[in-house]
Amino acid sequence: MLYIFNLRKNYKFWTALKENGVVADGKTKYDREWLRDISEKVYGARGFFACKSSTVNEFRMCAKVNDSNKMNPTFFDCPEEIVKTASIHFNLLTGPEYTNTPFCVSINDTIHNLPDQKDLLRENSIEVEVLEDSVLTYSYCSCDETIKENFFRYLNVTPGETYNTPYEFFQRPSTNEVNFLPEIWENPYSTRNDDIFDISNVNTFHLVVKNTDQLELMNQFPHNDIKVPFTGDFYSVDHSTSLNEEGWQLSIAGNYSRMFTKQSFKIAYKGEDDTSFEPKKT
Repeated sequence: MLYIFNLRKNYKFWTALKENGVVADGKTKYDREWLRDISEKVYGARGFFACKSSTVNEFRMCAKVNDSNKMNPTFFDCPEEIVKTASIHFNLLTGPEYTNTPFCVSINDTIHNLPDQKDLLRENSIEVEVLEDSVLTYSYCSCDETIKENFFRYLNVTPGETYNTPYEFFQRPSTNEVNFLPEIWENPYSTRNDDIFDISNVNTFHLVVKNTDQLELMNQFPHNDIKVPFTGDFYSVDHSTSLNEEGWQLSIAGNYSRMFTKQSFKIAYKGEDDTSFEPKKT
């Protein structure tokens, strides 16, 4: 116990943090590496933080202790096998309304940049400090944190492992499984692409129409079989397909009566080759 009191007396880390403007109010966020820089000034070596969810649980240092220096141990930078990391590749999908907005991923309240989007996808591989098997807590936000998700995402991680998140849509908590589709006696069609036609998940189309007047006419007159050319992208949980070839068309499909109008959209490809979005008869 005497050794611990001596450490607290000689190494006033919390005092150094307060002198640098750190407050423990449970709300203010700080860059972890900046805090480690402060620890290096105090101890002569860089410590590391053990976090639980978004809160610092412990601050740890590595030291050489023997009978001659136990009252004043020698600190050193902890080896890699103690300060462990996991590599995580994040895949964020944002809508066209966020084209000019820089996005980040917040991991345990530490902000990491995601490069500018290519099409709708922003991705980056990030090394995350992981001391033991645990659940990583993260969410997506704009880098100035003016736009952020109001929920957390979770990933089970193990030190030394590499992970690749599924395509994750901003502000969408999860890709929900569909369990209410009607059953039919016989399905005469099979799919050309099981990734695209995986009906157990809700997938997403992002379509761009140049002729907005034609799109407006299609919505105003759903029974006139108006077809609108478009380009775009399709994303499922772990699959993406570009729809940028000429020949893609959007229309309103289905039968209608005096009481009920057409309500479903039809996406079709009028090119020369078969498309993976069209079922084939078995």
